[in-house]
Amino acid sequence: MTKSKGWCLFVDGASRGNPGLSGAGIYLTHNGEAVAKRGYFIGRHTNNEAEYLALLIGVFIAKKHMKEACELRVFSDSLLLMKQMIGEYRVRKPELIVLHQLVTKHLDGFSCTFAHVYREQNVDADALANTGIDTKTTLPVSFISLLRTHGIHV
Repeated sequence: MTKSKGWCLFVDGASRGNPGLSGAGIYLTHNGEAVAKRGYFIGRHTNNEAEYLALLIGVFIAKKHMKEACELRVFSDSLLLMKQMIGEYRVRKPELIVLHQLVTKHLDGFSCTFAHVYREQNVDADALANTGIDTKTTLPVSFISLLRTHGIHV
């Protein structure tokens, strides 16, 4: 993991099967210090859905800690997720289009960059995603409500 200045969000989605039981890992840092380390159980999803849900949960958590004027740097070992977020790859699957639009909407007003990292640089978020599956840690009720208003079930 990178020790760097500013706000950094490391996210990882895990799916045991495709689709299968899934988890989301969120590791938020500010100036290299951990601010939030969370793993959640997100139900049964594909690998790509789990990656998007991890990003969405991470953005949701980051917004609770940051001021709007701050820059957020997002890191993931999902090349597909990062390339879709920067617009280099098209989002084609309907279930991912909904998640992509929701992430984009919730990043409105924030300066945000996306970068792909190798798995070795994302071990904390990966471990948290798997812990979320193992412990069946539930998502915040307010986040579940947000998802349900968009027809997303976890």
